[in-house]
Amino acid sequence: MGGIKEKPKVAKSGDYASGHDRNLSDSASYLHSDHSLVGELVTAIKTGLDPGAKVLEVGCGGGHTAAKLFGLGFDVTATDFSETALEKAAQSYPGVDFQPLDATDMSFPDAVFDGVVAVELIEHLADPQSHVREVYRVLRARGTYFVKTPNRVLHDYYYRKNPEVARWHPSVMSAGELRSLLVSEGFSVRFVRMDRLPAYQIDKALIKLGPLARFAKPILRMAPIGWLPSAAQPSLMCVAVKPGR
Repeated sequence: MGGIKEKPKVAKSGDYASGHDRNLSDSASYLHSDHSLVGELVTAIKTGLDPGAKVLEVGCGGGHTAAKLFGLGFDVTATDFSETALEKAAQSYPGVDFQPLDATDMSFPDAVFDGVVAVELIEHLADPQSHVREVYRVLRARGTYFVKTPNRVLHDYYYRKNPEVARWHPSVMSAGELRSLLVSEGFSVRFVRMDRLPAYQIDKALIKLGPLARFAKPILRMAPIGWLPSAAQPSLMCVAVKPGR
């Protein structure tokens, strides 16, 4: 008779604060890196929101994505539960309203944002459904939630020999799982696909290839991944719309 399977430990806010402290030692790189905000997602945001729209970024970390959104002309509020990161981000990006809030329990009134952006966030949450429910609540009618997260199918293969990743990524999802979660909370969903692998994903792939990396790099840079279905892309990007009049 087998024993009860122990639930994996999930990283806490203090763990992330320590990570931000380490990253801030190289703040020039950390605060100005927007590698996860790929061009296809930027296009979806610019297309889906009007100029000057009120946008919330959840899980902003060092503030680089929030700063990019502000530079695109949006009225940006950015939140994170690490005050360590927010203090430095606020100094570097004064045009953004940074607030220390948890992604699953935000103190904003109902229906105050035109768009919500979460880049590489939802996989870190122990309770992603509470987060999605909060996003739905703070969005105005016909507001849009833009999500980017790793695809579980490729993520689990890449990290299959690193069980520690489960502590930091307790909620990695497949395309079907992400769609089901969003639809269950009332959103209509469409996926956005990347045309080419971004530089940071190429670098991760090259680490695994070892001595073959120098031959593989030009191939990976030119690989036309846009023809792959969303279920097979390395990252999942969703445009989820709240219904309304």
